[in-house]
Amino acid sequence: MISLDDKIRAQWERFLVDLPGFLLDDALAGKWICYLDGVHYAGADQNDAYRFGLERYGIDGGFVIAQVVEQKPLHVSRLGSAGWAIVQQQYDELKAKYDELQAENKRLCTIVAKARWFCEPRDAIRALLVINRHAFDELVAALDELEENQ
Repeated sequence: MISLDDKIRAQWERFLVDLPGFLLDDALAGKWICYLDGVHYAGADQNDAYRFGLERYGIDGGFVIAQVVEQKPLHVSRLGSAGWAIVQQQYDELKAKYDELQAENKRLCTIVAKARWFCEPRDAIRALLVINRHAFDELVAALDELEENQ
């Protein structure tokens, strides 16, 4: 049985083969299409094309929604798979930092929630806002560091 990913990948490859002809067709150029072994819908809106595909073929239909425009090739990197390994490593590090911040945020929120019985609700809310802002600032700093290292 062919997986849904394989169906979609095959349709995408067929779409790319047909694309040069679509670009020359004034009725299709620039439009969003629902493609499944050919064009079955062409319109100005991506969401309408997607709804058409869902209604006609279902969620597992293997159709492709694409805009009939010049497609730029995907640039991976001169490093090839080594480049993907570096990106994956950076992602894993950032995800670990995010998970750590989430756990710390949860711990601190629990403390504040318990403390609210001993202070004004407004003060507890302020404490939560400060905690969340601190976690957000740390995550932004990690993202900035990741961008600088690329």
